[in-house]
Amino acid sequence: MSIEKPTRSSKGGRSRIRVLITALTLTVFLVFGAVAFILLFSSQNRMANKSKDELIQIVCEDAASSARSLIPFLEPRFFTHGNDEAAFAKDLPKILARELTDGQKAVDADLKKMIDEGLLNAKYILFIHPPEPPISTTTDVLLSNDESLVYSWPVPDDLVDAIKDDTQYIYKEEGIPSLGIERDGVYIIAARYPGLTSGSISGVVGAASIEDKVSEIEAFLANEQKDSRLIFAIVMLGCLLVVFAITYFILSYLIRNRITKPIDGLADAAADVMDGKLDIDVQVHQGGDFEVLEQAFKEMVNSVRMMIERSTREE
Repeated sequence: MSIEKPTRSSKGGRSRIRVLITALTLTVFLVFGAVAFILLFSSQNRMANKSKDELIQIVCEDAASSARSLIPFLEPRFFTHGNDEAAFAKDLPKILARELTDGQKAVDADLKKMIDEGLLNAKYILFIHPPEPPISTTTDVLLSNDESLVYSWPVPDDLVDAIKDDTQYIYKEEGIPSLGIERDGVYIIAARYPGLTSGSISGVVGAASIEDKVSEIEAFLANEQKDSRLIFAIVMLGCLLVVFAITYFILSYLIRNRITKPIDGLADAAADVMDGKLDIDVQVHQGGDFEVLEQAFKEMVNSVRMMIERSTREE
């Protein structure tokens, strides 16, 4: 009866080990890369939102500064038409009836001309007057480039508070729908004037759309994010290739020296034993992964040799 010799480990099997371990390493690296990308994405979004807020603040502050610089030139227009007590007394019945006076119409026409000429790129200029009984019990628009807003536009409470606090501007991300500004609107609080009664404050307010400027800011930040993410992806891909190469070749070296060579040595020794060669010296690699197996195989060969020698002497 013939005894088959043990089959040597195939190179394909060893390659599969390298591929599996390399794949595991790459998977860990990809997971790490995905987590890093998510963290980068979140960090970039926070930074982009912060940068966007700062840039919008600069745009609004510039608009407010420009508006305030124009106040000395606008003031005469507000008080040119009927600003004396006699004219006011004459117009008081119409004001109480919430009707436009000739003076209001004249100023409104001047304001409309300013807006049409592109003043501050605003859509509206509004003169907002606080409640002053018996003239009015509500906060009203007394003058505007759009006469349809006079007495009829409901002045928001936050705008009233901003006028009282001498705030420079109010940015409205959702726009000012009541004025036809659907997105990214800004109230520019250009000036404050004392009202007719003690302690009351009137204000001049410009309403403008900065949607185009905000869109430019968003496009710029989105492009910067896109570029940085592309660079990150390229770097990650390069690192992935380097990790693959290093992992594969290091594993090849380690497998060859710590696994393949010891196994090949044991396979050769097993083949010699099956050929009847018992005078072989099985090398034991101290500290190696197969030290125990090599030692056991060596002791087994020595035992078999001793048994055969003893059996031969007894014959």
